[in-house]
Amino acid sequence: GFLSALLTIAFTTAVLPGLALDQVGLPEFQMASGEKFSPGKAFAVRWYRGRNLLLMPLHLLSPEGGCSHYVKPSEIAQEVAKLQVYDLSMRSVLATAGKPVLKSGASTEQSTGSMSGDLLAFELPQSSRLTPFDMLFALAPAGTKVTILSKAGESSSSLTSYRGTITGASRTGLIIKLNYPLTALSSSGAPVVDAQNKVVGMVVGVEDDARTTIVAIPSSTMISRIYADIGK
Repeated sequence: GFLSALLTIAFTTAVLPGLALDQVGLPEFQMASGEKFSPGKAFAVRWYRGRNLLLMPLHLLSPEGGCSHYVKPSEIAQEVAKLQVYDLSMRSVLATAGKPVLKSGASTEQSTGSMSGDLLAFELPQSSRLTPFDMLFALAPAGTKVTILSKAGESSSSLTSYRGTITGASRTGLIIKLNYPLTALSSSGAPVVDAQNKVVGMVVGVEDDARTTIVAIPSSTMISRIYADIGK
């Protein structure tokens, strides 16, 4: 009833302080070839010197994401004519991406066991209405309680929180065991946050048919990759 609804609201707020509904968006790629598709999720993070970056998996630009082919990281600037990020109801544009910042990488389907190459990062103009996250500058250890933020169902216009625990943590990937299945489809790119609402990883895949074991790129790996390409 009403009391349990209040308790749910209070509990959610306690777990995720300062969570804004516009912290996760739906990317839409408009390609120079004329192709247009909207795969997965995207989110913004704070970088050095007041810059914000837009992050999502590289495999969104592949047949798995709805593209006709695998786009090479070095050719993203030429092939992607426009990248917009919509709110969860697909009614309003929260951000238009600037230039891509990574020159290398490989999607999880093409890589050799490491998820670290499966990353897209774009400059985000100051006009962006996508509220940026802070990132955890360390590898979140096994045992960390986390929440995956995605969107369950086409009709939903709000974030759905999936709670779980990191059961495996290495530089190449996080393994997350959820308390209940990840019913939100197209969750590639969904942020994985800790109790302080800091990004500890980004979802790149589901390990089992039950959709309760999730794999993610650690924030520390994403940070080191971006830093190697663009510095501070």
